[in-house]
Amino acid sequence: MNNSLNRKQVFVCLLILFLFGSRGMNSASALELTLDPPGDREFVRDLAGMLDENTNKQIKEFCDKLLTDKATPIIVVTIDSMAKHGGADMRIETFATILFNQWQIGHAKLGDQDWNTGILLLVSKGFL
Repeated sequence: MNNSLNRKQVFVCLLILFLFGSRGMNSASALELTLDPPGDREFVRDLAGMLDENTNKQIKEFCDKLLTDKATPIIVVTIDSMAKHGGADMRIETFATILFNQWQIGHAKLGDQDWNTGILLLVSKGFL
């Protein structure tokens, strides 16, 4: 079995996260997860080692282009488990929302315009 994600899988996951985004769940945002965000224009934190070098490069190129062209940042994160980062017994949607808000992914405003963009793709290898 190939451990890398293909473009179609990545796109579907990004679409799901974009559609459901970070709206709501403000009470859960008081929790602090123990994950450091990627650096400026780094886009990928492959902590579970799930992405091969070529896939990592393709994701970074895609994310860089989208940020440049549409002012929409995408951050891709792979982890071994949510429990290792302060998310024991959480649903992955809750964990992702907290992480999205904690890292402040996206822009609430761009100039004078309400913007509210940003995408987080979180893949957890295990449930515990």
